[in-house]
Amino acid sequence: MAVKTIQELIDMKTGIDDKRNKTNTITLKGYGDIKYKLATRTEIIQAQGMEREDIDPYLIFTHVIEPNLNDKTLQKAYGLVALEPFKIVDKLFNTDEVGKLSLAIIDKTENDIVKTLKN
Repeated sequence: MAVKTIQELIDMKTGIDDKRNKTNTITLKGYGDIKYKLATRTEIIQAQGMEREDIDPYLIFTHVIEPNLNDKTLQKAYGLVALEPFKIVDKLFNTDEVGKLSLAIIDKTENDIVKTLKN
């Protein structure tokens, strides 16, 4: 494969930015369409500094656009305190749904994870 020129890398910027800013949709049974944005590598690394059980809920909370998981009325209805609003994710979604959402947000599939584990 040929090395990209500087101009080719510059020309790729629009496509890269479009992918990062695009609103994506995943359909979950019982919830319908969930709209989200992809996490950046930096955001994923920052989340990995959290307690292990908080990583997926935090990524989902910060990247899901619709429904608005940051809605104060929703959080209050589920008895959450303002200190950890991302815990709404564990109240709303089961383990399988959290897994599917977090994989979508980091732009991976279950097959990607299986391949990584095998290697």
